[in-house]
Amino acid sequence: MHPRTARRIIVSLRLSHTNRCIWRWRGLSINRLDSLIKKIDRLEDIPGGALRVSVARQTHMVSDEAKILCQENSGELRQSIHSYSEVIEGGVRGICYTAKNYAPYVEFGTGPVGDANHQGISPAIKPSYVQHGWGIPAYAIDRNDAVEKYHFKEGVYEDSNGFKYLYYYTNGQPAHPFMYPALKNNEDKIIKNLSADLQKEFKKI
Repeated sequence: MHPRTARRIIVSLRLSHTNRCIWRWRGLSINRLDSLIKKIDRLEDIPGGALRVSVARQTHMVSDEAKILCQENSGELRQSIHSYSEVIEGGVRGICYTAKNYAPYVEFGTGPVGDANHQGISPAIKPSYVQHGWGIPAYAIDRNDAVEKYHFKEGVYEDSNGFKYLYYYTNGQPAHPFMYPALKNNEDKIIKNLSADLQKEFKKI
């Protein structure tokens, strides 16, 4: 995976009136409410507000864990993780997301190092990793981080005019998944909570 391939990371929960409750991770679908399906055809009788509150609660739980799992120096990525719910045609959808361009580098890793070390990412995602290293201009990263934390190699580049520039060379970084595990670790709890909330609503109709 190379920096130019950055994309927004999204975890989405959709509670539908069409006989399914699906967690989606960029194409990954997990159908886990089989025991509740017998009553799902009555969802259309439940007020949308009640469904939205339940979905919002579960999605917020995922975003809270994603923040805990997020490994980052500045905290900027961690603070960018948010969640919301919305009523859509035929159901309710909850979304946990970060819009930071470098979030996929953290989640999936980069370069040859990421290719060799990406345990824990979503099994539905098959990243394509660049198989060579690259240079990072010295002005783009703090030296202590580059040398002490990431162990990048220092180098000097000389252009055609004879000007010399300091840079750091890297073969990438291992994956540090935080979005997918946040969903997967809470899957059973989410199903239990949704089931309990829906059962309460079923009793009202």
